[in-house]
Amino acid sequence: MYTGVSNLHIKDEDGDFSVFVGNGKTVSDALEMTIQRFFERTNRKPKEEWGVEDFKSSDPYDF
Repeated sequence: MYTGVSNLHIKDEDGDFSVFVGNGKTVSDALEMTIQRFFERTNRKPKEEWGVEDFKSSDPYDF
């Protein structure tokens, strides 16, 4: 089992930032699931409503 973790945090409705995790039987599956979860979250509102303040990068030491 492989796990993918996004290095980009997205602010939720409560103002908290969260990352996205995807699991899979292969590295490719885990990456695909991680990206899919990221896009599911960003599709919750129109792209015009997203701003720079809604995203932040992970600290490199988190990995």
